[in-house]
Amino acid sequence: MKLYFDQLEVMDFPKIINWIDPDIFHIFKVPVDDKQLELLLSKVKDGIQYEIGMKILDKETDQIVGLIHSIINNKNNSMHIQQLIVNPEMRNHGIGSTILKMFLNYCFKEYGFHRIQLFTEENNKQAIACYKKVGFHLDGILRDLVKTGTGYLSSYVFSMLHNEWIES
Repeated sequence: MKLYFDQLEVMDFPKIINWIDPDIFHIFKVPVDDKQLELLLSKVKDGIQYEIGMKILDKETDQIVGLIHSIINNKNNSMHIQQLIVNPEMRNHGIGSTILKMFLNYCFKEYGFHRIQLFTEENNKQAIACYKKVGFHLDGILRDLVKTGTGYLSSYVFSMLHNEWIES
């Protein structure tokens, strides 16, 4: 499958709204609506981009297979990936790691970031395996960061530095 990036747009929301699980993506609340999904869009202020919201499409079908949203820290030449979401019907086929590799390549080459980081909860074994497979390093753990209906979850902090990235 050949993939490509494009800007996530409001007209894409009906295609992705059912992919959002608020138990995994804690910035969302039930019921997920368009207003909440606007958090995933790219944002520019005073001509400077500070958030990137991209959809990932299959070149053959133009079907959206995933999306990625990140926040840019221009002062520190870094980026924090907030969400990486794969179409639930296409999970467990390596699409998440392919998307992440493409995005890292784009960010390190296009923006020249020094550091890219992300967090994931301790119980998200699929995400942890994906991040390690792509080459992220475990920086540490943020203990009891997320309150759930049954207690607290800790989050792992993963990062990759520009000089660690091997273009794929």
